[in-house]
Amino acid sequence: MIAAGAAVFIEPVPAGACTYGVAATAAGLEISRDSGRVAVFPGMPVPEVSVLTTAAEGLPQAGGLAVGLHTDDRYDSQPTGVKTALLLAHLLALSGTAVLAWRIWGRVRLLRTRPRWADAVVASVAASWVLLGPVQYDDAWDVLMSRNAWDSGYLGNYVYMFNVTENRFVLSQYLMQFWGGVGEFNLWWLRLLPLAYGLVTWVALRLLLATTLGRSASHRWVPWALAVAFLAWWLPYGMTLRPEPLILCLTAVTMLLAEVAAAARASRRPLRRRSSRRWP
Repeated sequence: MIAAGAAVFIEPVPAGACTYGVAATAAGLEISRDSGRVAVFPGMPVPEVSVLTTAAEGLPQAGGLAVGLHTDDRYDSQPTGVKTALLLAHLLALSGTAVLAWRIWGRVRLLRTRPRWADAVVASVAASWVLLGPVQYDDAWDVLMSRNAWDSGYLGNYVYMFNVTENRFVLSQYLMQFWGGVGEFNLWWLRLLPLAYGLVTWVALRLLLATTLGRSASHRWVPWALAVAFLAWWLPYGMTLRPEPLILCLTAVTMLLAEVAAAARASRRPLRRRSSRRWP
């Protein structure tokens, strides 16, 4: 056996049936034969298996040679019953909240805004940034993870940690996995996702200003001031495959819905009656 570039264990295969075992743990490497320890190498890191070869003859044909490999699963885990119950309780609470909101407020209708030149400028600059924007530090990392997820069927930390399942920002990574499978796992195609997040964020912020400012939103400088603030964030940080653009997009939508609900409660009128109002 060769590990870490050096031969660590060599011996003739004994006559008759026998079983060799190689176990790599945090304590080191251990080799056993027929459940008996034959060699120990403390502190040796977990080996990476690149090839399996043998000089034994006749064994494969006789069905006497077999190999089973069990990869490092030190991070493997299963959700406990308490965690599963809490997740189901959160799902039921969210569903109940949505039902109550529908019964109290009815169908949500947002204020409409007239298109302005600021909208065209933001959309054009954001779209051009798909090809002109600099590559972020973690973009290659996210591309590798999404491409590996398409092949393996799950999101794993493909770059390091032995491809352990990655559960930090799974929504954005699942979307990248799907989008890359639909098209290609290259940078410009995957960047269409943060572009979409950015445009939805811009629309949500425009509607948010129209809801909170009222008639003051009709001033010509309001959309331009928002455009400057938006692009000041978007140009250095928005075009990235990290999860922050999606998080900010959902945050902007949540703020908009909260303001619409607060405005409807203050006026004590159903939201459907507010659809007749139209701000520039």
